[in-house]
Amino acid sequence: MLKHPLDKGRRTIIIHSKLALPNQLETYMNYMMHPSFFTNHAYFYGDVYSENSGEKHAQCMGPILGVNLLGLKPKNHSDDTATLVNSIFSGCSAVNRVSRWGAIIGKNEGGISYQALQSITSKVLMSFFVGQYKRNIYYR
Repeated sequence: MLKHPLDKGRRTIIIHSKLALPNQLETYMNYMMHPSFFTNHAYFYGDVYSENSGEKHAQCMGPILGVNLLGLKPKNHSDDTATLVNSIFSGCSAVNRVSRWGAIIGKNEGGISYQALQSITSKVLMSFFVGQYKRNIYYR
């Protein structure tokens, strides 16, 4: 038996949640788990996911907008072993979602620019309990 309930005071981050389905994201909400996406995948591997996992599943890749609407606090990261680390590119891929071959991967899941910026700044700070000590970005 756990001493502390799973939904209290934890900020568990699920790395590589890029293909989490909507019902799984609702479970994240129940346990206050937050996804971390690698939205560069939409560009680099989106076409391959469409072929291998099917178009419907690939359209859920890195759902920045849907996760924000659920009230979760998504993060966005880069894997330097897979692609170059480029925060601007990560932000663009979170919003525009264009694949290498020009397909739109998850057109309905692209966030707005502000959400993309938060996913690499303030929401990361919050996850590590340092948001109150560091500078934050607020939309006015």
